[in-house]
Amino acid sequence: PYTPEDDYVGKRRDNTFENADVLLKWEDEHWRLKGAWVRRNRDLPLAAPAMDRQDGSPQKPGAILDTEKYEFAVERRQRAGDVEWGWSANYKSQTKDYNSRRGESP
Repeated sequence: PYTPEDDYVGKRRDNTFENADVLLKWEDEHWRLKGAWVRRNRDLPLAAPAMDRQDGSPQKPGAILDTEKYEFAVERRQRAGDVEWGWSANYKSQTKDYNSRRGESP
């Protein structure tokens, strides 16, 4: 049932977002090289409703999610008359680190 007595005005903290990207490419008529790196660090919002209630109790921080990706690629293209062919070698790696920060004070 709806109970207006438990309504409140809450303020949510901004979610932190840090982003870093690097992309390097080189190519000529036959070769293509590519390297990429991405890092994203995020503070995620609180999971449960009413945890952000402004009643004087300290607000606990949300979780942290850090993501890091690496990508490398080498390609070779060749043409013989009307036929074009080639090969490609790719490597991708991604790591994620999740920290719930449970029990920490703000």
